[in-house]
Amino acid sequence: MLQDIEPEVFKKAIIELCKERSYMPTIHDILDKTKTVKNNYYLSILEQMKKDGYFKLGVVPLSPEQEERNYDKSIRWIERGIIPGFLLEDMQKYINHSKRINSKKHYQIENNR
Repeated sequence: MLQDIEPEVFKKAIIELCKERSYMPTIHDILDKTKTVKNNYYLSILEQMKKDGYFKLGVVPLSPEQEERNYDKSIRWIERGIIPGFLLEDMQKYINHSKRINSKKHYQIENNR
């Protein structure tokens, strides 16, 4: 249960819970908050991917409507916890790229299958 949570996500969730509450959080509170923290992190990656034109890519550049549909579909996948392998791989590339730029900690996306 808790051993499956990445240490960075766990730490951020605990910090946020401590800021929000004056009492000790339950396991359920911790699990909910870690899911929220992880989803927010994934959504921030998707936002960067959108800014870089990732969702326009195709055999030919896609229309703005199709780009928005692809972006919305990716958001729904993240919210439902069913991220396809190809999207996880592409998100990992963005994480690695930002690591090289920012020289910060490297986060490994876990496979949700």
